[in-house]
Amino acid sequence: FLIAYVLQVGSDWSAFEAGTALLPATLLMLALSAPSGSLAQRIGPRPQLTIGPPIAAIGLLLLVRIDSNTSWINDVLPGAIVFGLGLVTFVAPLTATIMAAADPDHVSVASAVNNAIARAAALGAIALIPVISGLSVASGAGEITHAFRIALVIAACIAAAAGPLVLIGLGSAARSQRTARRVHCAIDGPPVQTDSRRCPINTPA
Repeated sequence: FLIAYVLQVGSDWSAFEAGTALLPATLLMLALSAPSGSLAQRIGPRPQLTIGPPIAAIGLLLLVRIDSNTSWINDVLPGAIVFGLGLVTFVAPLTATIMAAADPDHVSVASAVNNAIARAAALGAIALIPVISGLSVASGAGEITHAFRIALVIAACIAAAAGPLVLIGLGSAARSQRTARRVHCAIDGPPVQTDSRRCPINTPA
């Protein structure tokens, strides 16, 4: 959001140019998220969740070079690539870790809660960081660029802090239990669960 905004208002790019500026980060996530998730299954999620956010923070700091005379190749592409690599490193393991911590019979609810928290956090950041950095009241290309750089530094600091937090706070193993069902159904109860043969409901003996 911040980058698209400053590229349009501070650098006078078109909406299309600003919207596609970080496309390399998206392409990296499309190409490398599955291998990243597989790696986390082999080595555990903690290493990737520890180093991924600081890598993303470095990518954000590289993007502070954006100004009124921004070049996509020199000023946007390097930061977009590093930011994308940071996201690739930790997004898939993060989601897998959250899902593994939930009871298997309630993984759908856990996924919904995870998505809701992620969206709320993103909206909260968009609402607060521009206010703190002064971007919400900045006018003119110079003021907007200066406030944008402060906002990116704030975002980078938050991202970098996530690495040590995970290193200290994440347990060495997921605390999940296996479902007792022969065929796993994420949602219980009629009318959703109507086939008692395929999804038997466990009853005390």
